[in-house]
Amino acid sequence: MMAGCAEAPTPVVAARAEPTEAPDVPTYCAAKTKPCVPPEDFVERLCASRYVSVAPYLFEKHTPFVRLHAKSKTIELRNGLKGPVGAQPIAFAEEVLLLRVVSAPSASPKKPGEAIYDVLRWDGTCASVPKRDLAAYLPGVPQAAPVEFAKLETTMRAALTRDAKLNKLGAARADACRSSESSEACTQADKALSDAVVVAIRQGLKLPMPQHRPGANAPSSPATAPNASAAE
Repeated sequence: MMAGCAEAPTPVVAARAEPTEAPDVPTYCAAKTKPCVPPEDFVERLCASRYVSVAPYLFEKHTPFVRLHAKSKTIELRNGLKGPVGAQPIAFAEEVLLLRVVSAPSASPKKPGEAIYDVLRWDGTCASVPKRDLAAYLPGVPQAAPVEFAKLETTMRAALTRDAKLNKLGAARADACRSSESSEACTQADKALSDAVVVAIRQGLKLPMPQHRPGANAPSSPATAPNASAAE
């Protein structure tokens, strides 16, 4: 090396961020106090999107979370956590799972705000419902938001169809929907399968941990420091 000539600096490339696996879906109470609800950070991520396979997993018979039922026939579809809402209205006697309790702003400083329950529906969407519209008892024939079997993860569909009845209904659904998923026959087969899935899970059918669940980080693009070479 000639005296007085400085060596060119080596380009610095920032380390590539590795994808991280999402934490397991919690099946424990966030606190010792009642009611039993999942951790709030999980609830916020869950309700910001729609996780079709997470809902059935949380509704499994063994989970400790509070189940409620709609006792009003006219409940506004709203998601206070700014995520999607279900395609169908909340039905009378529909089962939901309690996620969080918040208070709505009060019109009077002397009167406490109304309690709002953020709940999970069987279809994977969340809803924000006034406490007065929900009951801990079952006010009628139990209902559930439709479980879209075709959108469930492969591992979950496989676990469900190990049940002989669900396997038969799944095959019937495939036949009915082969020509058109908008046909009346397909709609009826979807409902029959969805209803049977809900009953089987309520009775104790076990499901695998969903792979697509809140909290996963996608790998980011490699970043380079200023003045670094763009070629790799």
